[in-house]
Amino acid sequence: MSKLAKTKLVIIVSHDRESAEKYADRIIELADGEVIDDISKRADNVGDFEIGNKTVTIPADRALTPKEIRRLNKELSQKPLKIRQRSDSKFEKTTAVESQKNDGCKLIRSKFPNKYATQLGVSNFKTKKFRLVVTIFL
Repeated sequence: MSKLAKTKLVIIVSHDRESAEKYADRIIELADGEVIDDISKRADNVGDFEIGNKTVTIPADRALTPKEIRRLNKELSQKPLKIRQRSDSKFEKTTAVESQKNDGCKLIRSKFPNKYATQLGVSNFKTKKFRLVVTIFL
């Protein structure tokens, strides 16, 4: 996917914050149809969760995964470690982005072939007859 994202705009909608932080360059949070937060990945590559010889560094901007918690507990049971929370974040507030008109922009209409639409309708009719009839009526 990262190859594709170099030449094209890739938009992914997800409820999984951990994956979004792992793969996204920008995260736009919505609630009730309005943007509530807009953050971008920092260019200076701020470090993530790390366990060193004497210290554990925990990121300030996200919760630890269950796998990281198990790893941390295992390390703490073997030796005492100092826990340090990063004050800086891997993400920062996105600066205001102004809309730019691009006359060279070409929109591609999505296509759903009639053959597949018919197959989907027939399979729905086989399994959910009443709901399909009500939907057609509405």
